[in-house]
Amino acid sequence: VDALEFRQVKGGDDAYLSPHPVNSLGIHFSFNRNANPEKVQEEMIPAVEMALEPFSPRAHWGKLGTKTYDPDYIEELFGSGLDSFRNLCMKHDPNGNFRNDHLNQVLFHK
Repeated sequence: VDALEFRQVKGGDDAYLSPHPVNSLGIHFSFNRNANPEKVQEEMIPAVEMALEPFSPRAHWGKLGTKTYDPDYIEELFGSGLDSFRNLCMKHDPNGNFRNDHLNQVLFHK
């Protein structure tokens, strides 16, 4: 781990995909480029997620994590805000030119 950041975030905004509907503590990890990506994905991230589970964490849909690759989890977490975001995307980017495979899988179930 190169850096570990704790960020206090005021909740209650009306953003479609806000990870902070209530006052929250954001925990951010930065890994250096020499980190073993398999170890990070298979060992470190699941260990952190398990340690935080008693606090009902809200994973960021665009960040690396085991839950953030589960479309059903993202659907449950963001509810109608996700539908509003999808509608906005379809209005401004109907062909999905600004999406990647991860967004198609996680946010659009494709």
